[in-house]
Amino acid sequence: MIYYQDEPLGDCVCIPLYYVAKLLKESGVTVVQVGEGSDELFCEYNFYVRHLTIEKVWHISQHFVPAVVRRGVYHFATKLFPQNIGMLDVMYNWVYNRSLFLSGAIVFPEALK
Repeated sequence: MIYYQDEPLGDCVCIPLYYVAKLLKESGVTVVQVGEGSDELFCEYNFYVRHLTIEKVWHISQHFVPAVVRRGVYHFATKLFPQNIGMLDVMYNWVYNRSLFLSGAIVFPEALK
């Protein structure tokens, strides 16, 4: 399962889903539609909505806010909010011109991987 997940995942639904998929494959079923991942796709969680809001100004601000200012804001934020790993990860990506959504989604902040 680690190979198929490609990263640590704390959702235990993957275990029964894996075995259901395995049994379906063994019985000859080749295509199954499930709702797994639809929460992320349709922004059911508040943090996805927050990230979509951030993305609206993301690329524009990277072009118009000088890098030295972005680094200063990030440095100040690390001192002010040291426990907010998710926010600091987003700010780090902003400061260093990385994508907001690496590989299309954020599952774990880099500091937690």
